[in-house]
Amino acid sequence: MATDLALLAGKALVTFDDQANPTPWARILHVTRPWVFIMKFPRRGKGGIADWHVPAPKKFTVEELRTAMRDRGLTLMDYQGPARWYWTERDLEDMKARAESGDEVDKGLGTRGDRRNIDLWITGRDLAWSYIKPLFEEFSIADVLTLGLHRHWPTARARELDVDSRQVVRAFRLYMLSLGQLGALMPAFDQRGGPGVEKYSKVPTGRRTEFERSDGSRGFAANADDRKEMQDVWKKHMKKGTSVEKVRHRGLTEHRAQSVSQNGPDVVVTLKPQGQCWSIAQLRRHGPRGQGNLSASAINSGETESRPRQKLRSKARSMRPERVGLIGQIDSSPADFYPCSAASSLGALCKPWRTELTDEELGYTFGLYVGFEHVSTCTSLLTILNAAEDHVAFCAAYGIHIEPSQWYSRSFKRIKADNGEMKAQNAFKALEELEQTGEFARAYAWEDKALQESRHNTRQSSVEHEVAGTDQGKRRDRGAPDPKQDAVVTLHAFMQQLIKHILWKNNEEPVPHLLTVEMRNEGVQPFRGDIYRWCLQKGYALEESTDLTALRARCLPTIEASIQPNGIHLFDPTSTRKRLIKGVVYNSGWLTSSGLLSSSKGRKRVRARINPSKPESLFVEFGDEGIKELKLQTDDPLLRELTLAEWLHIDLGDRAFRAQQSAKQSSTKASLLASTEGTNKDGRAKKRREQSALPTKPTKSSMVKDMKERTRREMKATSDHYIPDARDRARQSATAGQSAPVGISVATAMAALRSESDDMED
Repeated sequence: MATDLALLAGKALVTFDDQANPTPWARILHVTRPWVFIMKFPRRGKGGIADWHVPAPKKFTVEELRTAMRDRGLTLMDYQGPARWYWTERDLEDMKARAESGDEVDKGLGTRGDRRNIDLWITGRDLAWSYIKPLFEEFSIADVLTLGLHRHWPTARARELDVDSRQVVRAFRLYMLSLGQLGALMPAFDQRGGPGVEKYSKVPTGRRTEFERSDGSRGFAANADDRKEMQDVWKKHMKKGTSVEKVRHRGLTEHRAQSVSQNGPDVVVTLKPQGQCWSIAQLRRHGPRGQGNLSASAINSGETESRPRQKLRSKARSMRPERVGLIGQIDSSPADFYPCSAASSLGALCKPWRTELTDEELGYTFGLYVGFEHVSTCTSLLTILNAAEDHVAFCAAYGIHIEPSQWYSRSFKRIKADNGEMKAQNAFKALEELEQTGEFARAYAWEDKALQESRHNTRQSSVEHEVAGTDQGKRRDRGAPDPKQDAVVTLHAFMQQLIKHILWKNNEEPVPHLLTVEMRNEGVQPFRGDIYRWCLQKGYALEESTDLTALRARCLPTIEASIQPNGIHLFDPTSTRKRLIKGVVYNSGWLTSSGLLSSSKGRKRVRARINPSKPESLFVEFGDEGIKELKLQTDDPLLRELTLAEWLHIDLGDRAFRAQQSAKQSSTKASLLASTEGTNKDGRAKKRREQSALPTKPTKSSMVKDMKERTRREMKATSDHYIPDARDRARQSATAGQSAPVGISVATAMAALRSESDDMED
């Protein structure tokens, strides 16, 4: 022990196991010769979680402590408590702010997306401090130990506050064990239940089964040892061609057999009750989680633990200029984020899919298609079309202005794809008509198109994973926030960032490893755009003219349309009925002057071709006239930025709103009609009463006679904006000498008008 006993306070007495792993046993709280006050640390269970109970302080003499250290093999060492002991108010405020914003939080100060209410934990800490605050504001820890207040004060304080004495005792001892750190009173926030941490339950989780099992149980709750057992069984028995069911049966025979009897070649295995055996779903879930274990699909496809490492170690060959522009790799990947609707940021949409066409030798991206359609032959053909079309207009549609040399167009003679969407009859026929050849990589062998697979990873990490609403391409951890709730970026805004990244990759990313000696001698800059331009100038890559009309006729998907008097309308492709999409009309000067609109009368239907991601243009074949391009007729500039899926989403919302309002509108119209009929009924009854009051029934001609004069008198009596005419001026001059009546009412004036009118009729 150290010579200066005052320096021992705060040090820990540590034991070591056979593997030299340290375990803190006790902490020295105070030393005053000849006494040493120590406090044992709480015991820890299997999961390394400390018990709730905190041992009381003990008093030893210096010699007794020396003997205990020698007998127990204790070592005196410096001690640093858990991180939560030393949290300051500033740390807690930062942790709260970062947890609420969803940002990643440093380990030790909470985790991203934590479900706990930090304010509630701070309240618990302050409550525990209120129990012991009067004592430690007056006495130090050394005084409390020397005076023996730790023996009786906590229980007396609990009686005074009328609270559970265990709460006061625990707060008192934790504060002393930490030597006065207020953070020690906070629960073990950093040890329990963060996102991604394995969850263990004492009862079976999930939906209850309809019927009980033969042993009366309803499932099996797997603890840590059970999950380790399933991982070992998976590693031992899961081989290529072996089903998960067979692996389970072999594992249960090995670990969960109640009895095994053998009679010659016959073996009878009796397993333990069902409540003690893990299910096939549990094995499929926990088995692949072991170190080095692969999923069943990966194993059956020939993957091994070392195969990915072998792929990474494979040496990339040097560049060959004569192969530039020869083979294009095409592949699709989901965009790892959820966009919001362009009509309303409150509505999240499904993930879009991104398809790219990249030169295999140079890594230059020529074609791009992003849309909500699931990967198919259609999306691949749209990417091939985009690679051949002018990218200046394509970028201008998203507000990005470039020169043709900043993004070249090209039509490849050979297209390499995986055994997916391009391996279809439609794709074969399209490639044949376009005079292109299709190549297909081996199944489950991504190294055959490693360039495109690596490019997906680059796009995701640089663009998609930085966009709000991203799920990072992973399943959401338990307790983590839902990325769909953070969907605030439209597909149009995302495309702007994606195009900028492609332009940087093509023209500004340094690639000196692709330069040959010939290129270096001629001063070619190490950028993909400059290398491709040099290959064109040297003749290594030839620019071939492409018939875009034929390419569009083959690559663009078709949609049914109707020729109406004001243009061509599209039918909703998602509807089983023939319903037109409201507000979507295409027209052109040629179509208006051709006379087709006036002659069709809405009965003629055509098959149109459209790009679902850029539906501002429509291509229709009109017999001998060939394919004509029609433009969307709208005065709303934002409508041109929507995709076809977003149009359909808006139209669906409008129809749903109209359906919700139909009952209200019907009630309003019915009320208005009933009120009108009631007004008519009252007017007719009043007319009949006036007719019956007359000595003789008025003739039909008398009822409509002098309508203009009668109307003038009505306006004069009721209107505030009546302008007198010549007849009124004559009457006014005749009655100028008469005094105006005082206090005459409107009813009296109307009665006088009717009397004058009757006199005129008589």
